[in-house]
Amino acid sequence: MKSFNVITYDFNSGKFVEYDIMPYLIRTYNEKKEKKETLPETFDEFKNFVKSESQYQFWARCEYEIILIDWPCQEKHEKWDVYKQIMMNLDIVTKVFMENINE
Repeated sequence: MKSFNVITYDFNSGKFVEYDIMPYLIRTYNEKKEKKETLPETFDEFKNFVKSESQYQFWARCEYEIILIDWPCQEKHEKWDVYKQIMMNLDIVTKVFMENINE
């Protein structure tokens, strides 16, 4: 399985860590497949699937958020979540997801 990592913060270790989003997306896809729900077929449908499922799981949830701050001034800061990181790379994430599904 190919992975796609985003940055999260591990409260237990106190460190920023890589987090692979593919297991979640694949598990969600397989659950829909088992329930015989309509599955995506085209690239755009897969893209919408990734977008909606990642929004449901990762959007605005504090365990998936980090604060970015400029260096060295430390005057500007911005909160980013995993969903925003996925949206910046949506086409790439979709391609990797489709490759994983087709394996």
